Amino acid sequence: MGDNVNTVIGLVKSVTPKSLVVAVVNKKKNMLGKYVTTTTKIHVHDEDCVAVVGDEVEVVSSRPISKQKCWLLHRVIKKQTTSGKE
Repeated sequence: MGDNVNTVIGLVKSVTPKSLVVAVVNKKKNMLGKYVTTTTKIHVHDEDCVAVVGDEVEVVSSRPISKQKCWLLHRVIKKQTTSGKE
């Protein structure tokens, strides 16, 4: 990959075949000293369909793959634990 690769960590919000929507939450202080949270949706290309809803993933920027997707799934940091229902 190139020298200017951006990496972002976020939570998977929805999954479709070969595509994810990852929500990235940023927290920062404003001028008054209060914390403000902003959420950004990123469309990610997942070739092997390894991520599920609720996973914490790391994504890297890449060349444009489609109209909205210009991010690739790098790795799954933390898998979503299943509930007691099976």
